[in-house]
Amino acid sequence: MTIDREEAIAYWGKTYAKINAKELFNSVDFYNDGEISYDEWVDFWQIVKGAGHSDEEIQEELQNLKDKEAWVGFNDIPTLGTTKSK
Repeated sequence: MTIDREEAIAYWGKTYAKINAKELFNSVDFYNDGEISYDEWVDFWQIVKGAGHSDEEIQEELQNLKDKEAWVGFNDIPTLGTTKSK
């Protein structure tokens, strides 16, 4: 199961869709293949948790995504984009 950029843009609709999708993919698309896989998604949230964010913060961000609010990103976490390979 994956999501691609166009699906993300469509999801956000008129709510700064391209900016949100770009930031989401910059944060989560570790393989840099234009898709976010289930594994990438789970890995991202494990990194967020490992960086010291609480379950409550994570659940709040997931709810915000569900409500189509802006992608926040987490500037204080390491990324795997340049270290993980497919």
